[in-house]
Amino acid sequence: MNNRHFLIFTLVILLFNFTYLAFSLSCQIDSDCFFGTVCSANTSPKQCVYGCHGDNDCAIDTTTTQNQKCDTTTRPFWSCTCGSDSACPAGKCVNGHCVLSCVFDSDCVDAYGAGYVCSTIQPTLETCIYACHNESDCASNVCDQKVTPHWLCTCGSTPCKGSGKCVTGHCKL
Repeated sequence: MNNRHFLIFTLVILLFNFTYLAFSLSCQIDSDCFFGTVCSANTSPKQCVYGCHGDNDCAIDTTTTQNQKCDTTTRPFWSCTCGSDSACPAGKCVNGHCVLSCVFDSDCVDAYGAGYVCSTIQPTLETCIYACHNESDCASNVCDQKVTPHWLCTCGSTPCKGSGKCVTGHCKL
């Protein structure tokens, strides 16, 4: 490998690690986080999460005639509206909202907290969802594979992970 390839490879590794650190760093205020993330008071300790607190936290969507808005009805964190993937820093536009793009389940836990996995099916492919892939993803150690389109953790006497609530025997947002 020549020096040029080594430098490019090193730069890519550093950028990947910086992105990982940006999501996992603790914070006190929104300005401690990079663009596209905010400091969540819903996590302990406070950490940078992919979301918004107001319209100013959302990028300008150049593919539509409207500015993006912070949708305060989405859970567990408010999210920016969008018209295309290009409007979502480090993410994808799914059903008109910016969501975190992921490769591994750990990408989702770092950005959203416990209970999130990286989806492996359309239309949410490679985005973080509140669901499970296996028993270890669940506080109850039971991942119900009969539920569609995404498997869900069972609950009852065992609480749900993160911000999930027990609804008719399954952990949901």
